[in-house]
Amino acid sequence: MISRSSRWRFFGMTCAAMALAVGVLTPCSLAQAPPSKTPRLNILLITADDLGTQLGCYGDPLARTPNLDALAARGVQFQNGYVTAPSCSPSRSSILTGLYPHQNGHWGLSHLGYRMRDGIPTLPGLLQRAGYHNAIIGKLHVSPEKAFPFDFAQTDARKTWDVKWVAQTAREQMQAAQQQDKPFFLYVNYFDPHTPFHDQFEGVPARPQTPAQMRPFPFHPVDALNKGVREQMAGFYNGVSRLDTGVGLLLDELKKAGREKDTLVIFIGDHGPPFPRGKNASYEAGMKVPFLVHWPGRDRPHRNQKLVSTIDLLPTILDAAGVSAPPNLPGASMRPLLTGKAAPWREVLATENNAHGPKDWYPQRALRDERYKIIHTLLPERANPKLTPSGGKPWIDLTESPPEGTLGNQVFTTHRKPPPWELYDLKSDPHEFRNLAGKPEHAAVEKRLRARLESWRRDTNDPLRDPEKLAALTRAHDETTGKNFEPRKPE
Repeated sequence: MISRSSRWRFFGMTCAAMALAVGVLTPCSLAQAPPSKTPRLNILLITADDLGTQLGCYGDPLARTPNLDALAARGVQFQNGYVTAPSCSPSRSSILTGLYPHQNGHWGLSHLGYRMRDGIPTLPGLLQRAGYHNAIIGKLHVSPEKAFPFDFAQTDARKTWDVKWVAQTAREQMQAAQQQDKPFFLYVNYFDPHTPFHDQFEGVPARPQTPAQMRPFPFHPVDALNKGVREQMAGFYNGVSRLDTGVGLLLDELKKAGREKDTLVIFIGDHGPPFPRGKNASYEAGMKVPFLVHWPGRDRPHRNQKLVSTIDLLPTILDAAGVSAPPNLPGASMRPLLTGKAAPWREVLATENNAHGPKDWYPQRALRDERYKIIHTLLPERANPKLTPSGGKPWIDLTESPPEGTLGNQVFTTHRKPPPWELYDLKSDPHEFRNLAGKPEHAAVEKRLRARLESWRRDTNDPLRDPEKLAALTRAHDETTGKNFEPRKPE
């Protein structure tokens, strides 16, 4: 039995041991493009917190996003862009390392005690050594912070509600880079549309949407929403609108600085929205995000159907910077995809889902191809704890429980206690309402995807393939929950 005083230390050591078990990574199955020989570009990487594909350019009728829609129109809008994990810190760890969370060791949220293993190359570190001026505005939320050398760091997430301040700070950092005769890496992280929601902040948006305008998300098989949910959704969409205003102001500053034509601009969400089957879920609504890329002089504006992931961001950015990527990364530069011409690319894409906080430990692995998707729950004997995250406050209640026997009841029952395997036909069932796993007519598809998922787990050295390691890490999480769990302060 682990003593109360040493439980958290044991948990941290166990996480580190699991991360070290990754060891040497296997080579990526995609050929890495050589670094670009064109002059080094500036990099503007923009993230939105808790934003799935709730943008006008992705067909959301409630979204008011003219600036992001315009960015999508002049660059490449990836229709199948994914994060590696549906939780903030693990997702962001992949953005900054090009590795899956099970490779870099960042299983859950940084302020709840999780961190990467030491010695992993990071995007800011690689760019700093290449002579870039690095600046971060908004949350980092990946530990240890010392692994991310920024020349300027203002990481108070809530300050980014003030989108005018964000634009002004970005302008100052572009000027700082120019004064040093350096290219810049500007990492801008808006807190919107994360909770707590604000219908307005400093007068933005000018005309907030109202609860009466809200309709159910397409990934929610219900006919009506209660008043509380409509209010929450209105707050969410007003956050999306404020985010869009902020991006417009930010891109205006880029143009005023004369850097519009020599800056790679990338916009993504860090995972899906904070509603059931979105954030913290392995379903499409939790993993699929807006993925917009504009590489001046390189891309041809179009909508691209290839399967891309945030593990591809680091190789792409280093390519634009003329910097060689570390060996054995699982992703690849997206440069060959930007012209719209045929290029070799992955046929399947994998994601993972581990923890938010210690009480939310519920590992899953998923993989999709052009049409089908499989989800594997590693601890199916348990109920899904992610419906009530570590903060203790349940995810926003959708509505009254759908009546027994309805599709809504079936879908949310599966979400609460998933079977070991789920299989979905994303062509006919894009929101994953009907589980096809175990059905004879889909046996060949299930067998094929299960084999591909296992191959990915083996090739990326997923430590949870080992039942003993899965059991050890599960025990470590169980023993750090409840009154004995004391999260460490963010670094």
